Amino acid sequence: MTIYENKYRITYEAFSKFSAKLSKANDKAEILEIVQKHLKYLFNYKYFRVLLKDDIPLKSFQIFYNSKQLPEFIINKKFSYEEELLENHIPIQKSVTNDFFEENSEEINLVNGKLWAWYFNYQDLQLCVSIISDDEKPFIVRDIEILNLLIDTFVTKYQQIKLKNRLHQKNVNLQNAINVIEEQKFQISKIVYNQKNTIEQRTKKLKDQNNRLAEISRLNAHNVREPLSRILGLIEIAEFYKEEDLRKEIFEKIKTSAIDLDQILQDIINKSNSAIEKLSSHISPQNDAR
Repeated sequence: MTIYENKYRITYEAFSKFSAKLSKANDKAEILEIVQKHLKYLFNYKYFRVLLKDDIPLKSFQIFYNSKQLPEFIINKKFSYEEELLENHIPIQKSVTNDFFEENSEEINLVNGKLWAWYFNYQDLQLCVSIISDDEKPFIVRDIEILNLLIDTFVTKYQQIKLKNRLHQKNVNLQNAINVIEEQKFQISKIVYNQKNTIEQRTKKLKDQNNRLAEISRLNAHNVREPLSRILGLIEIAEFYKEEDLRKEIFEKIKTSAIDLDQILQDIINKSNSAIEKLSSHISPQNDAR
């Protein structure tokens, strides 16, 4: 077995461990941590960077060789060569110096530095992958194969977690909608219950009022009948009286009974008006508002 064959056998074993670890990642932060931990066992590099363009703002992360700082996603950071990659998709290979990344120049000590950059497209996800290597940590063409495997594995897990997060958010939104519906159902039930209770109370009041009116009518009919019967009785016997006796006895008694009947009718009217006013007050708009 040649030195290269032995090197790539070890590399593929390292990739197998990396893939197994990545498959168990639970979130994007854990993905980046695993990539950083295993990257140096897959190929040489001084600087490794991935730019992602999908349905949300541009994200990127970068890893410096032997850096102890955990990588994290950076929003909307893009280099000029990445803009070129996104536009024409042509791989880039060129020499770079220590000041290539001005804000990170202290972290890179290059000896004949070289930038490698590729464009990848996975349906709704575009990637720009960059590597800076040098004579101390040389990246070679044969390493591109393992790089492709790395990116394929990374993207598969990244999209899986993205879909899981979307599903979780949809489930949260669905649960919130269910909670709103349940609250609305509860409020509607309260309204229905209150309306039913109000209707029952008003129905009872109406029945009580009707019963009072019926009782008033019954009593009034009984009270009216007595003086009216007297008047009718007096009229029936009036023909048996002489004119002088008729004026003295019958007419006077008829007048007294008529006065009694008028008083009873006035009482009936007053009681009926009072009952109607009470009934109206129970079904007025003001009571409905209350």
